[in-house]
Amino acid sequence: DQYHQQVSNSLFSATQFVAYYEYTQDENWLRTKGYPFLSQVARFFEHWLERDAGGTYALWGGPHEGTWGKNSSPDLGMLKQVLTAAVSGSRKLNVDADRRAVWQNILTNLPAQPTTTLNGRTVYSLASAMRGADTRLIRPGDNTINLEFIQPADQLGVNSDAGRLQVARDTVTAMNSWGQENSFPKIFNQAARVGYPADQLIDRFTSVISTRTAPNLRITDPHHGIEKSGATEAINSMLVQSDASVISLFPVWPAAKDASFYQLRQKGAFVVSSAKVAGKVPYVDVRSEAGGTLRLKNPWSTAFTVTDAAGNAVPYTTPGGVITIETTAGQTYRMNPA
Repeated sequence: DQYHQQVSNSLFSATQFVAYYEYTQDENWLRTKGYPFLSQVARFFEHWLERDAGGTYALWGGPHEGTWGKNSSPDLGMLKQVLTAAVSGSRKLNVDADRRAVWQNILTNLPAQPTTTLNGRTVYSLASAMRGADTRLIRPGDNTINLEFIQPADQLGVNSDAGRLQVARDTVTAMNSWGQENSFPKIFNQAARVGYPADQLIDRFTSVISTRTAPNLRITDPHHGIEKSGATEAINSMLVQSDASVISLFPVWPAAKDASFYQLRQKGAFVVSSAKVAGKVPYVDVRSEAGGTLRLKNPWSTAFTVTDAAGNAVPYTTPGGVITIETTAGQTYRMNPA
């Protein structure tokens, strides 16, 4: 029965609706379950936001429980995700054209993720301004709420602007929240999503796991349970990521360490398998569950081939170093160095 001044509860739920559709492309689910919920969340924020004379919107909420902040970083990032999905879903389903225009206008006029300065470096903050007893814009050692716009909101990833990625990596370092209880399901994944140095990330992950694992393999603390499983996503994100409509292989992996993964689902309903041996990628298999355009960052500096399951050559292009294939639903594609 405690509100905690957090309007982010619906947004947190919405992140999972967005992700489910992005990774499955299940249009029937979008029509019957996903879009109806996302559109209601978007409608609430139409009425919650404040708009200044210049047309810019502001969002008030509690980044930490019981706090109050202008342009709360997690709320802002997740709202951008929801509005983007609502606009896309409205267009896909050909519904709510009037609302779509409103949502796009809000999305266009939301502020950038807030930042502050800590020890001479620009870092991502909890909000653009805080009110109440604790007005700190960043809380090193605490829950990495200020990075929730990265994950689960997917507003920054390995293919994003290099300057913003460096600010994010500096924020991860400044927070130093590797062992913080609430952060265990998040910080390792957030770090992987912004290209944090792989060796450092693995060392910190290993340290927490080795000191906090119970006999039943659960990471222990006095307050939490199943949410600790969230950190498994960090390993997946080190092996393969989808960002800005491009799939990247081994984006955060030590150059000298071999690895392989099997059937990890990526955005666009692509199911990917690959390996890295002696610094080279010997193959990539991709099953396209929904068809559409596959974009894969080219892992080879030399020639390669693309074939279907029957061994037939498949046409492709490589704009900007991205292997681009128009896929057919249900088809598997194999890429190998020539």
